[in-house]
Amino acid sequence: MSAGLASGAGILLGVTGLLASEPWTVSAQSTIPFLSFAIRLDSLASFFVLTISLAGLATSIFALGYVTEFYGRVSLGTLGSLFNGFLLSMALVVLADNGFFFLIVWELMSLLSYFLVVAEHEKADVRYAGFFYLVMTHVGTAFIILAFLISWWWGFVVLLVGATSALLGVMYALMEHDLKRLLAFHSVENIGIILLGIGAGMIFQSYGLKELAALGLLAGLYHTINHAMFKALLFLGAGSLLYATHTRNMEEYGGLLRRMPWTGVFFLIGAVSISALPPTNGFVSEWLVFQSLFLSFQLPTVFLKLMLPIAAAILALTSVLALACFAKAFGISFLALPRSAHARHAEEVPVPMRIGMALLALVCVALGVAPMVMVPLLDRVAAPLAGMSIESKVLAMDGWALAPVNVEFSSLSTPALALLLLVLSMLGLGLVVAFGGRVKKRRYKTWGCGINLTPRMEYTATGFVQPIKRVFSTIYQPTVKLETEFLEESRYFAKRRHFEFHIEPIFQKYLYDPLVAFFTTMADRLRVIQAGSLHLYLTYIFVTLIVLLLLAV
Repeated sequence: MSAGLASGAGILLGVTGLLASEPWTVSAQSTIPFLSFAIRLDSLASFFVLTISLAGLATSIFALGYVTEFYGRVSLGTLGSLFNGFLLSMALVVLADNGFFFLIVWELMSLLSYFLVVAEHEKADVRYAGFFYLVMTHVGTAFIILAFLISWWWGFVVLLVGATSALLGVMYALMEHDLKRLLAFHSVENIGIILLGIGAGMIFQSYGLKELAALGLLAGLYHTINHAMFKALLFLGAGSLLYATHTRNMEEYGGLLRRMPWTGVFFLIGAVSISALPPTNGFVSEWLVFQSLFLSFQLPTVFLKLMLPIAAAILALTSVLALACFAKAFGISFLALPRSAHARHAEEVPVPMRIGMALLALVCVALGVAPMVMVPLLDRVAAPLAGMSIESKVLAMDGWALAPVNVEFSSLSTPALALLLLVLSMLGLGLVVAFGGRVKKRRYKTWGCGINLTPRMEYTATGFVQPIKRVFSTIYQPTVKLETEFLEESRYFAKRRHFEFHIEPIFQKYLYDPLVAFFTTMADRLRVIQAGSLHLYLTYIFVTLIVLLLLAV
C-alpha cells in the first residue's frame, strides 16, 4: 500500500515538474571529496519520474493479489521493503544531479533489484539468473560512465546499436516458449527502437537540423513511456498466467481466454500495443520514429541518407516479426483447447491483479488516442536538449493530427482512426444483430474431418515459428535433436518420438557469458583479501581514512 501511495505522489510530482517553468534543485554538501547529495527535478527527470510512478502504481496494486503466492515461502515484509526501496532508488537515479551521486544510487538500485530477482533463491536457476543480472548491471554501469563522455557525433553508433538490438531482440523472442523470457527479449527490441529515435536525433543535431533532432528525441521519449506501459502490462499478464497455471511454458497453456477472460483482454491490449497496431500507443511512437528516419533526405551526406532509410527498413521488419511473435503468444496461450491440467484448472486472478492490469491497459489506449496531450509534455523535455520547440509543428488540425515537422510530408490522426475502428465495429455488430437474430442458432464442435479434435492436434509454439526459424537459420544456428523409439516387431513403425531444439543467442554466447566468466574469475582471485582477520579489516579501514584525509587537505 505504501508503494502505491508513493507512486501516486510520484505521478503528481512528475506532472508538476513537467509543467513547471523552472527546475527544482535540492543539495547537501559532504565533507567527503567529490561527493555531494544533489537532486534536480527538471523536465527530463520529471518525465522519467512520471513513467516510473505510473508503472509503480499499477504494479503495487497488482502485487496485493500476487503476493499470496509467496505465503509461507518468502518474507512478505522483506519483499515489500525491497520493492519500496527499489522504486525509491529508481526515482533517485533519474533525479541525481551529479555523476558520483548517480553512480551511488544506481548501485543501490542494482543491489535492491538483485535481491528481488533472487527472492526464490532455493531454485538453482533463480540464483544463476540473479548472478547473471548482477554482473550485467555492473557492465551497464561501465557503459553509463562511458556515456558521460559522448557530445552528438556518436549518433550513428547509437543508431547502429538500436537497429541491431531491435532486430535481434524480436528474432530471439520469437523462438522463446517461456513467456517471461519472450517478454524480456522484447525489451531488447524496444530499447533498440528507442535508440533508433534518439540516434536519429543525435545525427540531425550534429548537422544543425534542430527541428528534426527534436523530432527524433520526441519519438524516442514517446516510445520510452509507451514501452514502460505496455511492457509492464504484458509482464503483469504473464504473472497472472503464472499465478493461475504455475508454469511459464506456453506449450502448457491453451484455452485460457474462456477461463481468464479479463486477463486475456488486458494481455490482448498489451499485445496489440507492442505490435504497433492502431490506435494504441505503440503505433504512435513507432510511426514518429519511422518519420524521423525517412526525413534523412535533408542530411548533407550520401552515406547517412542511405543508412537511415536502411534503419527504417530494419524497423519495418522488426515490427512484422513482433506482430508474428505476439500472434503466437496470445494465440498459443489463450485460444484453442487446454494442453495441460494446469490450463484446464486455471481460474481468473484476484481483483487487485485485474485492477493493476486495467490501469495500464487504459493508459496504453489513452497514450494512443490522445497524443495531443502527450506531445506538448514531451516537447518540454526534448526542446532544451535539441535547442528548439516543435510542438506547433508536430501537432496539426488543432491537435487532432500528428505531422513530422512538415504536414505536407505526412500526417496521422489516431483519434480519427480510433473513431473509424469503433464505427466499423459497431456496424458489424449491428449487422449481426439485425440479420443473425433471424437464423436459428445451433452449436456443434469444430469440424475436424470426422475426427474428434484433441490438444495434440493444435499448433504448438514450436510449430508456429518453424518457418521463421528456417528462414533465419544462419543467424539462429539451432541445435536440433530427434529421438525415435521403434516397436519391437517392426522398425518401420515408431512407438515414440521426442523432438527438441535449442537456440543460444549469439550475444549471450560471445558477450554476456565471457563477461560473467571474467567477473567470476576476478572474484575468485580477489577473495584472498577477505581473510576473516579483524586486524586486516581494521587496516583496510585505516588506510582508507588516511587516503580520504589526504584528498581532503
